[in-house]
Amino acid sequence: MEASRRLGTKHPLLKNGEAKKVRTILGILTIFLTALARGEMGSLPYEDGKALCNRISQNRTSEVYNGFLPVPVDYKDPSQGMTEIYYSLSRKFDPTLPTVIFFSGGPGGASHWQGWKNWQQVNSLNINVVQFDQRGIACSRPTTEIMYKNPQFYSSENTARDANEIRKSLGANKITAYGTSYGTVPATIYANLFESSTQSLFLEGVEYSGMDFEYLSTQGRIRLIQKYFDSLPIDIRNRLSRISKRKGMDSFLPVLIRMALIGEGEQGWELVRSRLLLSMNMNQPNDDLAFTDFIISSNRTPLPQSVDSDPVHLGTDDVVNGILFCKELGGSVKDSGQTLVLKDNKIELSRNEDGTPTNSYVSTICPRFGLSNSGPSTFVASQYPTNVPVYYIQGTVDMATPPRGTMYHYKSVPKGSAYMLLFINAGHVPSQFALTAGSDEHSPLRPLTLATLNLFKKVFEAKPWTQLDVAGLNTSGLKTSFTSK
Repeated sequence: MEASRRLGTKHPLLKNGEAKKVRTILGILTIFLTALARGEMGSLPYEDGKALCNRISQNRTSEVYNGFLPVPVDYKDPSQGMTEIYYSLSRKFDPTLPTVIFFSGGPGGASHWQGWKNWQQVNSLNINVVQFDQRGIACSRPTTEIMYKNPQFYSSENTARDANEIRKSLGANKITAYGTSYGTVPATIYANLFESSTQSLFLEGVEYSGMDFEYLSTQGRIRLIQKYFDSLPIDIRNRLSRISKRKGMDSFLPVLIRMALIGEGEQGWELVRSRLLLSMNMNQPNDDLAFTDFIISSNRTPLPQSVDSDPVHLGTDDVVNGILFCKELGGSVKDSGQTLVLKDNKIELSRNEDGTPTNSYVSTICPRFGLSNSGPSTFVASQYPTNVPVYYIQGTVDMATPPRGTMYHYKSVPKGSAYMLLFINAGHVPSQFALTAGSDEHSPLRPLTLATLNLFKKVFEAKPWTQLDVAGLNTSGLKTSFTSK
């Protein structure tokens, strides 16, 4: 990638104003890192679900039909009592329409902003879209902080069973289990446990197993981030390496590139790259001033209120995230760290003094919950086969859930029909762009959105995806790859 390339020359989609959707990447990253540095994550006084739900009522205006459903704290031991799970729909439930239950990502992600742009378009298909806060998160927090921090309260199987209780309470015969990112874990479990109540399984940004499995993908991540870093002019690379030598800064550039790719794939990187070319140019001889200019320029675009106004919407609940990673997703495995650093123009794995990969879950998070020795991932998708139709959407440069996991899932979980759609050079959850890019009926990207809506409709009706269905996606420079079995 030559040094003179500018934003939009490789990705024509950006010429249609879509760059605005990626301009919050840098700002969100800055807020996230600042909050971690200050110890602000999880530092608020405890609120139970109903109190918190009332406080964030401004973020729930589209949730016109909602409720709190009592479910068992422990499905194997009814004597443990009940807890309440919050669920919502944008309109009253209609038992004659197809129903989809959405499993949000994280783990620890609240339902009130994940996927909301998608639902604005998907609602046109006349379906019931059910969202719910998984136990411990936002409106589904238990009544006591002791329960909230109790590892036994949480499991992905509990989440799947909670969703089934919601299905039964609404009177839905069958549902589409739609999971994104971590949400693909309980969605996969749901389709296995409740196959007779599952119309289809829809997975995007697929988690096959936990950190110990994804460690296999680390070398791929290193190669990809190195490729993008090497596309910068040598003087800027040298400057970034010098800055990275400062204490605490060696992981900044790899995290920045990774977040850009997660957010909008290669388009996100083009935006970051253009900012780096402008801010890190050698017209400013002082490294510190050049870096300051980069941070300032990255924060000029206002952030969405849902992200900036409340720590609940910063991305994940750190307690729920920590417990589930440590219990089920290999977070306590000492050799499974994935932190990348920049040293002398080379991207490499961060390591402890004893040579083991750096893993903050091992050193600080798992011990908080007594989960230091939980071992490898207890969730492995191949343990949960299903005969229902399974549909996959995956970005090829997704740095959160790399394509390797989708391939393993596709080969081992579906025992019936399965369909896999790869968005080339796209990041995490690429359907959000595809569904919203042509939301305006006069937009040149309208065919892309209509084609994506048609794919969603076929999922909810458990109908096959075909090459003809996918053809409508390949517009305005977007490229896809499709396979089925």
